[in-house]
Amino acid sequence: MCDQATMDKVQEVVEEFVNDGKMFTAHDVTVEVRQRFDFQANHQDVRHAIGSLYREPFFQDYERNMGTNVPALVYHPMGTDVSLYDDNWLRTKYALGTGVTITPVTPIVFDPNPSHPSAFPATPSATNPSVSLPVTQIPTLVVFTVCSTNLEPDTRNRLCVPAKDIRAASYSVGGKLYLAQMSHNGEVLLSCSKGIEGQTFSVLGSYRVDKSGNVRIGLRALRRAGLYIWRHRFEVSRKNEVLRITNCK
Repeated sequence: MCDQATMDKVQEVVEEFVNDGKMFTAHDVTVEVRQRFDFQANHQDVRHAIGSLYREPFFQDYERNMGTNVPALVYHPMGTDVSLYDDNWLRTKYALGTGVTITPVTPIVFDPNPSHPSAFPATPSATNPSVSLPVTQIPTLVVFTVCSTNLEPDTRNRLCVPAKDIRAASYSVGGKLYLAQMSHNGEVLLSCSKGIEGQTFSVLGSYRVDKSGNVRIGLRALRRAGLYIWRHRFEVSRKNEVLRITNCK
């Protein structure tokens, strides 16, 4: 049975992870609780605490699935690809065994030498010495054409990017797309295209085109990008293979 002291610390960590849109496991929460509070939380107690918290409203934009690269449940934003979970991500925050905080490199800078055509970890370099998030390349955009407007969230608080828009951008069922926010203008883009060397952006999440041809994006990710989500509608516009998501004017 989890005691109140453990529950309070676990809840603080989990709410922070969820608000930041992180993928995490119970092991990650245990490590964070022990490091942050210098508190030797029992891992089984942490697991039970997370199970109880999973029913809380702040967890509504999250789902949990068995990891593809770890034998554990991964908690991740709805619609994101669980295979992108990195079980070493906390090593970018804590020096192993010391509790010393390391400042992660941000924002992400495009790596001109990709090892994968659409998504890859950036190679350490003089301008980008330590990057662990997947980087997607976004093409130069000039004019967008409106595809769908007055889109409302579904009953699970997700924006459904319609199948017709996904097809128009030349994506098919099972395809992997990345939601990214450009640093220079704040635009929120959905794409898996190659892009511009030297441009900076933040990756907000990765998504699979579902069996109906739609892409469903949790509202929390859109809120982190500065879009209004409560009682607001959305518009999707397209330029070639790039979809832009905005609030309706």
